[in-house]
Amino acid sequence: KTQLSLERDVQEYLSERLDDIEQGLSIQSDRTGLEVQVDSGRVDILAEDSDGNLVVIEIKAGEAQRAVLGQIKAYMADVIDELSETGDVRGIIVSEDFSQKLTRAITLENNIELYTYEVEFSFNKY
Repeated sequence: KTQLSLERDVQEYLSERLDDIEQGLSIQSDRTGLEVQVDSGRVDILAEDSDGNLVVIEIKAGEAQRAVLGQIKAYMADVIDELSETGDVRGIIVSEDFSQKLTRAITLENNIELYTYEVEFSFNKY
């Protein structure tokens, strides 16, 4: 439950600040861009880059494991089949950290990037 909540919090925060990842990245305008249903599941964020290419963004709480690579590739294939007019789709996995197996596997992918996030709390006496 906590991880799902954190994923939603990161999703909400990031959806309003996609430029933090890449200049010109924006929520895909034809749809809401959040929780977009495709055959293999729900895309956390469907964005569009400055060249008009669709970008599938998958968010994971904690350490992302190698399995997320299969998940995002399935989403990307569905987006190509169902939504893309050009067939140009990229993927971005956003997580607090990445397993060694995932970082090794991702070296063979030229259209999927990894980004980390940090959550910081500050407590001050009122």
